[in-house]
Amino acid sequence: MAKAAATGIEFSQEDSDRLMRLSEEVRGRLQEMALIASRLRGVALDPKAIPKFVPKDAAITGHPVLIEILDLPDGTCCVVWEHVPGVGKLFCPC
Repeated sequence: MAKAAATGIEFSQEDSDRLMRLSEEVRGRLQEMALIASRLRGVALDPKAIPKFVPKDAAITGHPVLIEILDLPDGTCCVVWEHVPGVGKLFCPC
């Protein structure tokens, strides 16, 4: 089956402004998570690090919730939230 070509859909100015604000907020929050992960590891945050949010299904990971938050040259750091709400662990690399 042939893959359909991507079609760009223009945003309204209102949607564009809102999406830009949300994007800035998300990037800021991811940066904050990356800084916490770096602090916990006792290392400086590499400027080349790429903060990201990639939730994984517990059925695949065997953990209740696994969220990759940071790609580093030596691997990806993950936050794992346990069964108890608010209890989490950082794994570097995942």
